[in-house]
Parts: sequence; C-alpha cells; structure tokens
Amino acid sequence: MSILFINLYRLIDVSSLLHKLVCTFSVFRFSLSKVKNIVKLLDRVMVGLHSSLSKKVCKFYRRFFRDIVDRIPRGFIHSLLNWEIFRYVRAVDDVLRELSKFSTVLVADPHSYDFLRCCFPNVNVVYGLDIVKKFLDFRSVKHVPSGGKRVVVFHPCHVRNSDLSNRVIDFVEDLLACMGFYVVHNVFIMESASCCGSTLWFMEPELYARVATRCIRRVLEQNVDMLITYCPFCYVNLRHVLPEVVSVRKLEVVDIHELLVKWSPCGGR
Repeated sequence: MSILFINLYRLIDVSSLLHKLVCTFSVFRFSLSKVKNIVKLLDRVMVGLHSSLSKKVCKFYRRFFRDIVDRIPRGFIHSLLNWEIFRYVRAVDDVLRELSKFSTVLVADPHSYDFLRCCFPNVNVVYGLDIVKKFLDFRSVKHVPSGGKRVVVFHPCHVRNSDLSNRVIDFVEDLLACMGFYVVHNVFIMESASCCGSTLWFMEPELYARVATRCIRRVLEQNVDMLITYCPFCYVNLRHVLPEVVSVRKLEVVDIHELLVKWSPCGGR
C-alpha cells in the first residue's frame, strides 16, 4: 500500500489569510460557533494548496519513500485545530476513512504527529525527522556556505513535551553543527511552558502576538543571526511578528527542511 504524506507546510500559503482572520476575530469577537465554521473553511482551502517550501519538503521525503501520496485528508485540518484549540475532535470518520487506505502515514510536523498518535492509536504514524535520523549519513552533509552563523533552535512545544524530545532535539542540533552553524542554547525555549503562540491564533489574537514577540526578543538577547525551527506553525507565527520586533539587526527565521533540501544528500530506500 502507498504511504500517505500529510504535509502541513502548505500552511505557509494561507498565513496571510490566517492573519486577516485573526484581525477579524479581534474586531468583531466572533462567537465560538462562527470560529468553528471558519476553521472548516480553512480545512477546505488548505487541501488544494502547495507552497514552494511544501513542494520541496515532499520532494525531500520522496528520497526515502517513492510511493508517497501527498494529500491532506478531508476534515484533517478541522479535526487538528479542534483538538488544538477546543480539545475535542470532529470529522473523525472522514479522517479515519482516509487514513485506513494507507499502510503508513508520514508527517513532517510535530502537531500532526502528536494529534494522530493521540486520537488514532491504531494508525502507523511516522515522523519525518525520525526517518532522516535513521538514514542520514553525517559524513555526506555539506557545510552551508553561510556556515559559522550563530543560531538558536526553536524546538516546537509538541516535540519538547512528547516522546519526540529524546529522539529529535539532540539530532537537530548535531545536524546544524555538522552543517557549520554555531548552536546557541536558549534556556527559555527549552522550558516546557515556552510556545510560539500558534494555538492562540483564533481565540486570543492579542495574546498570540505577545507570546510570539516575547520568543523573538528572548532570542535576540543572545545575539544570534538565525532562528531555526522545524514546525510550519512556528515558522509562520514567528516570521509574522518578526518585522515588528527586529528593526536594527537582521534575524532570519528558517525551517530545518530548507537546509536539508539544499545541503544534506540522503540515500533513499
């Protein structure tokens, strides 16, 4: 059977839409029922989108699995955001029906991994960076031309607070060091309470902006050149508030997959 790849890096294409929705919620203070309806609309919109990064991410994972089907199941975004924001799941039947067609579900983001492991325990879920860790030969990793930069890794909360932490955190930092970056450890980011604020997009827009801004400011305190993450929610959220925080010194927000696509040749299966 084929492998279903749930690629939420498509989220990048609707980031501007999300921001407009957040502003609308803030002004009109929509009821909970209207918020849920807009989440359903977002679910339909995202299914057909592909950002340039999401295409590169899919192409990268095809090095390991050639029979990937890159598709977001109907109702998946609705269910995921309900679970994240409202702590209950809707449209489960649609999602489960789609998942049951595949032997394995591959995900590149920790939110989907956590959600599927929690709500669909019988589904064989594989996290992308676990596969990279298994097959990547560090000797084949090329030094980044701009290597030597000081970087902070924003480890997503769904990694730090799950079984992924022991498998992924050290691997990501070792990989960046192998690429030639100088990894600066940030105690604030490693705190269990540290979050980029993405789960507050729809319910507390003002608080979401404050949380993300605080994260950027804590990173800037350490005089780094780059903030690296590996979650599309963190990527979109932190990049959105960046211009409001950084006025003098430049700080880049980069996803680890942008580096993997360019500088880490991996042998597929």
